[in-house]
Amino acid sequence: MMHHPFNPEKFFKNLPSTHSGDFEKNALALFEFQFEHNKVYREYSQRIGRPPEQVDSLMKIPFLPVRFFKTHPVFCGDVPFTNYFLSSGTTGTQPSKHYIKEISSYLTNCVRCYNYSWGALDNYSILALIPLLKNRETSSLVHMVEHFIQLSNDSVSGFYYENEECLADLLSHPTGKFPANKRIILLGLSYALYDFFYKHPIHFPELILMETGGMKGRKKEMTRMELHEFLTNQTGVQKVYSEYGMTELMSQSYIVPPSFSFSPPPWMKILIRDIHDPFHFLLEGKRGAVNVIDLANIHTCAFLELDDLGIIDPEGNFQILGRMDESDWRGCNLMIFS
Repeated sequence: MMHHPFNPEKFFKNLPSTHSGDFEKNALALFEFQFEHNKVYREYSQRIGRPPEQVDSLMKIPFLPVRFFKTHPVFCGDVPFTNYFLSSGTTGTQPSKHYIKEISSYLTNCVRCYNYSWGALDNYSILALIPLLKNRETSSLVHMVEHFIQLSNDSVSGFYYENEECLADLLSHPTGKFPANKRIILLGLSYALYDFFYKHPIHFPELILMETGGMKGRKKEMTRMELHEFLTNQTGVQKVYSEYGMTELMSQSYIVPPSFSFSPPPWMKILIRDIHDPFHFLLEGKRGAVNVIDLANIHTCAFLELDDLGIIDPEGNFQILGRMDESDWRGCNLMIFS
């Protein structure tokens, strides 16, 4: 079925050299590989009438609804991998399960995504307001942040969710406590950041604040804009940044200065579909449901139909505007309450 032999490991290794001109070619090659080797994706593609002989462009590639990760084993091959990540679902809901061939490959890609947006990790001290869970081995976020802390290579970097008083002291009296040549990032779950700075308003304009996980799991919902306004008022920072990732994806996107949109890495692409017609894609600036192509998802499915609402700009950057009605809540914030 493949026009040329497809080597998944070589494909993954070469992702940083992916450019817009060959994105479609790479996506079509990966689609054919996953159609052949992923039973769930193959059956779904056939049922909606999109086998490879019907797919000759990026827009014709079938997108698997992301909820299949809750109900089906989505992987390439005959036997599922022993490594996997689980999403942080609400009580009583089925979590998503993302099979990972090698955790090291996931971490390699996390670093590539971060470097693409923010540069080398050893230029930063990484402070994390993320709980270390008992089931941390199944949390993709915890794996990523642990790895980032290790690569920052300083003694101040670490998890502070269980030690907020120490974090408050660090940020209130930073002189001499941080390496002089490093910038300081505080990466936290959205509500963990809210709770911390509600109790500890600290004027620290040089701090890089980065939130992740959305605003789910609390009685009072806040929009990202409301959260960012609160955090800027409590800290004196000019802007709050964000990370966008999912259990079902290998790649992450970041909001970086001076943008207010997420910038995906070159091997990731966001499309916006009509909420009434999943096969019709909308132009830039039009609000709709989000489809994502993550070419790093080599061993599962790279083409996913999400339950998020969003919008893209002419440069391919995107904003997440909320969730579609009747969709399960997603958000790593739910880890706090599990």
